[in-house]
Amino acid sequence: MIHSEWIELIASVVNSIAWPVCVGILLCIFRSDIRELLNLIETVRIRGFEFKFRENVEEVAEKARMLRVSWESMAFKPPPETTSLDPGIAVIRAWSSVESAIENLTKAHQHELGKTIPRPTRLRIDRLLEVGIIDEQLAGILRDMNGTRNMIAHGKDIPLHYETVRLYEETAAYVESIVEQLEQKRPDSG
Repeated sequence: MIHSEWIELIASVVNSIAWPVCVGILLCIFRSDIRELLNLIETVRIRGFEFKFRENVEEVAEKARMLRVSWESMAFKPPPETTSLDPGIAVIRAWSSVESAIENLTKAHQHELGKTIPRPTRLRIDRLLEVGIIDEQLAGILRDMNGTRNMIAHGKDIPLHYETVRLYEETAAYVESIVEQLEQKRPDSG
């Protein structure tokens, strides 16, 4: 009798650990394939929030294309290739160029903005809109790009696909050129 209880106990233990062991073995065998597959994932859940980086970037790029100034008529240089650069760093670098252009635009219109120019970029965008230096459409694109950049900067290990990062970089270069053109049209330059 005791012998059959031991056999049932062993069978129960083996049965309960069989699938985790099989999954572990499969993970070990296919780890490089799984890692490659995970790099394609662009929807990530962090603390209950779902961030869809690709969708955000595509939406911002479409809004940027819809600006009154067409892509073809803009004089902008495409961003450098990011083959050896970490995708997250590429996004942050692309946004920092736009942020720099916003800062230059703010400085160019300092007399209109007043002596107290907000420090955070988001507040600068709001102030530029409030004074009428940028329109609501451009302000919305800048806010969306800033938010998308923040998603990457403050998220941990969000996998990014090369094409999506490239689209963000191209959109950033385009938007940067629009902001720079606005800076060149400052009132004191005639």
